[in-house]
Amino acid sequence: MKTRISSYLILTVIFLSFSSFKYVTDLRKSAHTKQNKDGIEFCNQTIKYKGDKIRKGDSEETPTVTEITINPLKKVITVLSNVPEMESVKYDAHIESIECSVDSKLTSGNAVYNGYVEREDSKSIIRLVLEAKNGKITITSYDDEGDFAIHIPINKWEIIKN
Repeated sequence: MKTRISSYLILTVIFLSFSSFKYVTDLRKSAHTKQNKDGIEFCNQTIKYKGDKIRKGDSEETPTVTEITINPLKKVITVLSNVPEMESVKYDAHIESIECSVDSKLTSGNAVYNGYVEREDSKSIIRLVLEAKNGKITITSYDDEGDFAIHIPINKWEIIKN
């Protein structure tokens, strides 16, 4: 009789342990999904980012007015940069994939845009990483070898209605 009761007790404890583990796991999944959902909703909007300086590689910051417009619906990133005493630079990058975990107010998280820029005879792979941390936003681009290329602190952004 004691063996039956202890077997029943052990099975009950195991069942309750698995049930509570599943409940905690489901809570974590729903919280993670919500964060991803907020990020995805935010990253599915056309947004224009503006900065007034850039840093290339390990060099010092250069005063440069830069606008980056990310349009995920058209899968295009447009970059317009005006360097003093030089010709303006404008190009379009085509988005192939987006990984987004930015909160809806753009105060924390990041978004990774993978894509390419078409050249006359080839394509250049690019990776653009938007990072929001403590309310500050930066955009960093990486070249096709994954090396750091350009870093832009963002001082203004706006959602563009399509």
